[in-house]
Amino acid sequence: MLVGREKQDRIRKENLHRYARGKKHKEKKRHIVDYIVKVTDVIGKKQELLAQRTKDLMQLRQTHITDLTTYIFPVTDVRLDR
Repeated sequence: MLVGREKQDRIRKENLHRYARGKKHKEKKRHIVDYIVKVTDVIGKKQELLAQRTKDLMQLRQTHITDLTTYIFPVTDVRLDR
């Protein structure tokens, strides 16, 4: 009967060890998922900011081009001498 008792004790210890590892695994998985969600949110915000800045730059460039063609280099005065 001592052999059966030792076997049960060994199995119980293994199960406790596996349970503890399982809890650690779940905790690590939760941390990873939280990190991915946080990084995804940050990336989304930065993409929106980049899109807005790109739009602003495009409008500014268009304004500068319009100013150049209107005041500095009027299109009507430019001629090709060939």
